[in-house]
Amino acid sequence: MFEFITSVNCSNLFQQVVNEIENLRALDVKEKTQQEKMRSDRAKHVAEVEKTVLGTLQDEINKILGV
Repeated sequence: MFEFITSVNCSNLFQQVVNEIENLRALDVKEKTQQEKMRSDRAKHVAEVEKTVLGTLQDEINKILGV
């Protein structure tokens, strides 16, 4: 057991584990960034609908009602 634990092969296996953990963490960061961008883009579209479409609709209705 000691011979294996102190071997280059064992060291390489542990390094592979560390590398894969780092890769998974990087994927999590990338996914979080993409999700935040998507939420931001969605919020901009919602605001545009509220401002332009609903505002214009309200203005047109007010014109019809003479308000």
